[in-house]
Amino acid sequence: MFAVIIVWIIISFVLFSFGDMFIFLYNKISKQDEKYNITDTVLLGMCFMSIPLSLSSLWLPSNHYILAFYIMISSLYWLFNKPRTYFFVKKAKGYFNDFTLTQIIVMGLFVLSVLFYTLWEASIFDSAYYHFQNIRWNEDFAIVPGLGNLEDRFGFNSNYFLISAVFTFRFLFKDPLYVLQSILFVFILCWILKEIIKNNFQYKYVILLLMLILFFVVNMSYLSTSSTDIIPNLCVFYFIARFIIYPDSLKKSFLLVFILPVSLVTFKLSAFPLCIICIPLLYNYLIKKQTRAVLFVTVCSLFIVGLWFVRNIIATGYLVYPLHEIDLFSYDWKMPEATAKIERWIIHGYAREALIEPFKELRYFEYFIVDQRMRLLNYLLIVVCVSLLAISPFIVLYSYLRKKTVKNVYYLIYLICFLYILYWAISAPDFRFSNGMILATIYTTIIVMMGNKINRQVVNSKMGKWLLTGLAIVFLLSSVKHIHNQSQVVARKTETKVSDLILFTLYRPYPSKYQDKYADSFDIHKLNNNISIYLSTDPTGKCYDQLPATSQGGIPFLKNNSKIQSVKTIEARGELLKYGFRTKKEYMDVLDKESALIISKKYE
Repeated sequence: MFAVIIVWIIISFVLFSFGDMFIFLYNKISKQDEKYNITDTVLLGMCFMSIPLSLSSLWLPSNHYILAFYIMISSLYWLFNKPRTYFFVKKAKGYFNDFTLTQIIVMGLFVLSVLFYTLWEASIFDSAYYHFQNIRWNEDFAIVPGLGNLEDRFGFNSNYFLISAVFTFRFLFKDPLYVLQSILFVFILCWILKEIIKNNFQYKYVILLLMLILFFVVNMSYLSTSSTDIIPNLCVFYFIARFIIYPDSLKKSFLLVFILPVSLVTFKLSAFPLCIICIPLLYNYLIKKQTRAVLFVTVCSLFIVGLWFVRNIIATGYLVYPLHEIDLFSYDWKMPEATAKIERWIIHGYAREALIEPFKELRYFEYFIVDQRMRLLNYLLIVVCVSLLAISPFIVLYSYLRKKTVKNVYYLIYLICFLYILYWAISAPDFRFSNGMILATIYTTIIVMMGNKINRQVVNSKMGKWLLTGLAIVFLLSSVKHIHNQSQVVARKTETKVSDLILFTLYRPYPSKYQDKYADSFDIHKLNNNISIYLSTDPTGKCYDQLPATSQGGIPFLKNNSKIQSVKTIEARGELLKYGFRTKKEYMDVLDKESALIISKKYE
């Protein structure tokens, strides 16, 4: 717990500082006067930070030395910008003075609950299989040519891995911490609680809090470990909610509206449709001849996406992996087209199955009630959310035809949501990939349906404070129960005293690999140039953060395994790991034939 608090503070300081620098530069160069809240500033800081970090990652590892440099830059910024420093200190004091002691305690209970949920690193397959290791590659090396040849999932070059690498604090706590997403969740939670209290418990704020709680229930496990989905989902949810709450600010937040969607694409490609919202605002600024602002955000966007493209090309040989149709390069480290084709096929097929699974599995309702209640709750939430999503277009159309007193901007926002969901449904309809937008779309639908009623109070202020306090206590008790349940489970698995585990978590989160008997179990495979690769002996192929490692199997040798391409088909490009990997030429045709068999479903 102590470690999480320290890391939260440092991440907040760096991201807020970079965000304020970004806003200051934009306003100065573009001659604008855009103002942003704390959460906006932190998110913009994450976007801005990706530019120098992506650039330095072409030559340098993204580790604690880079972090130390960013902390120094942030400190110097505030030291030499004293008027702005005094302004924010005064603003922070005023922020706390706006709330009573009871309200601050209630908000603190919510934050403490989130903190408790981060103390047990969830055991998630993708995290253990390739996330941890991908983050470790970024920590220990500059971007490695052909890294995707070693493990195809390394081709998913998410900027989440790059930014997380800087904030793992491995050098201080021995094992890494993955708390970037949890501190962003805390900022968004506090923003919503502030809005509820400030606006006397109006419907639109209370409903928004309920939606965030649903988001928390669905994504609870991903707050404590690495995930390429939760930050895009969280940011998309916040982005839509912010402009539903303050629709008039859409035209006054050009930097946020343009930069955040573009940056999210580099975290998860499925966030691409959100960029549509940039088009009308860009047109509006061009009409007003605000060319400085347009040029600023365009150049920054080109840097963010351009550097991401460069990293993609170095890691995979493709502009965007696994979009093999965009085939522009012929480097020797380029991943085989066959691997990219199978990857696309697996993603789409798995996503469809993942969406259908809750509807199929709920037939065994009685079994879930007895043995797996949390899984049952998760399935029920997915079924309800997808069902509401399916009827939302008819509700919005009905409201439009009845000419309800709803601002036109709400219909624009819903249209963006609808196009986003349509893209999700066609490409990879896994609830996990877009649950933030699904909940945001449901929220938008409710707001449109309610019309002017959204500004009414649900309860009076006194009753609202009691209800919010009660909810905070329930949230805290559930987090304490989570700690108790996890400690019991881990104690049985590891034959460790519960008291020792609790003491451990008071210092730092308990890593998931400590619960896995295969975490340190590897075979050795020798490549050329005396390069050794660790092969996981885990039946599922999890490698955690061991370097360099991958799972056993893969085509064309061991078939029907989670790994696509066997390590036996690759070779080292040099005598050091930093020179990367490439596929052996003699296996190219073999892999093409295997991929054709797999995709045609003749493969057995």
